[in-house]
Amino acid sequence: MAKKPSSNPPQNNSVTFVEGSMWIPSVVDAQKDTPNILQKIQEFMRFKEANPLAQYGTNDKPFVSNGIYKQYLQKAMKAHLTPDIAIVYELSGRNPTVIKLYGVFTHADLGTGQPPNIKIQKNMAKRLAVSEDDNTSF
Repeated sequence: MAKKPSSNPPQNNSVTFVEGSMWIPSVVDAQKDTPNILQKIQEFMRFKEANPLAQYGTNDKPFVSNGIYKQYLQKAMKAHLTPDIAIVYELSGRNPTVIKLYGVFTHADLGTGQPPNIKIQKNMAKRLAVSEDDNTSF
C-alpha cells in the first residue's frame, strides 16, 4: 500500500536570539572604533537564521577545549565579524534553536591577542558566565 503524502510541508528550524547582560554595552563599545559593527552583526544574525549550524566564516568555532573560556562557558563559540572583533555566542536546542548572544569583543578584550593574557581571559570568562546567570532571558 502506498504511503499517503503528508499534508503538512516540512518546517524550517526557527531561530531565536537572546541577548545577555553584556550584549548592549559591548555593542555600544565596539561601535566607537568600528562604526559598521551593527551591519556585521546583522549579517551574522541573518546567516545564522538561515542555518544556525553552519560556520560563519573560517573562524566560527568553539573556544579551545583546554582553554579558560571552555572551563567557564562550555558551549560558547566565537565568530570573527572583523579581523579584530569577534561575537561570542552559544547555540542550544533545535526548532527552535536559541542563540545566546554574550557580546562582541576585541582580541584585547578577550585576552586572546598576541601574546595571550591569561589574567584577562579568566576575568572575562568569569564575567560572561555571570552574565549568563544574571540574565533571566538566557
